[in-house]
Amino acid sequence: MKKYLLVLLMLFLYLPLFTAGEKMDFLQDFLPGEYVIIGKYPDSDTPYIGHIRVKNEGDSFSVVRRFDDREIHCQGKLEHATADKIVVFRMEWQDDQKQYLGTYMIHSDLDNYPRLTGFVYRTDVRTRWVGLEAWFSDHGLKIESKIP
Repeated sequence: MKKYLLVLLMLFLYLPLFTAGEKMDFLQDFLPGEYVIIGKYPDSDTPYIGHIRVKNEGDSFSVVRRFDDREIHCQGKLEHATADKIVVFRMEWQDDQKQYLGTYMIHSDLDNYPRLTGFVYRTDVRTRWVGLEAWFSDHGLKIESKIP
């Protein structure tokens, strides 16, 4: 009986170590795709809408952001955040000589498509009011800034 309790205790203690790696592998395959994005930049009240394409590149992702016929290329990656080691998607980019960092929580919608929500910060100056973004999986939505 003690042997079974010891095995159960070890499984209980070590199971999170195994599932963390599996979760990262799952998200590497879950995130790539096309997204419609709605947001506002830091220190601004002006909203924007655009389109994002995410492609898996092994341990990272290539991301193309398209807004108003402009394309911004950047890299993203999965990271652990907070003491709880929550997996988030992070990416940095430059737009109009300004440096940005986005940190996004990863969710799924009711149809099990990815949905990301997060905060955007300026990294070259102090951000007074954080920016916000929500990414919605694009499965046929029509917007003018769609990436060809």
